[in-house]
Amino acid sequence: MPEPTTIVPWLLVAVGTALYTLWWLRRIRHMVGRWAERSGLRVLDYQLLWLPSSRRAAFVVLCSSRNQVVVSLRVYDPHTHRIRTGWLRLGGFWFGLIDADAAEVFWAETSPA
Repeated sequence: MPEPTTIVPWLLVAVGTALYTLWWLRRIRHMVGRWAERSGLRVLDYQLLWLPSSRRAAFVVLCSSRNQVVVSLRVYDPHTHRIRTGWLRLGGFWFGLIDADAAEVFWAETSPA
């Protein structure tokens, strides 16, 4: 049976990693919602961009720091009645998601609703 002194540090690391991951995902959801609200748009769906699927997406990812998060998204614009797709870069270059107001959008296309 392993000693409790060897299990406790690993348990703390596991719990800390799980809590950080939950904070990170909630922070992204909050930042996307806040950006959409300020822009007057309604988010239809979004997902983290792990592997870019186009040149434009690759450009957005490659020009971001490792502290920033890029999400691909679809939004509805009630003023123009269009669905727009694009990428949203969240977080500041140096401090990442700690900078809650840092959000930059890169539009891909627009299509009629």
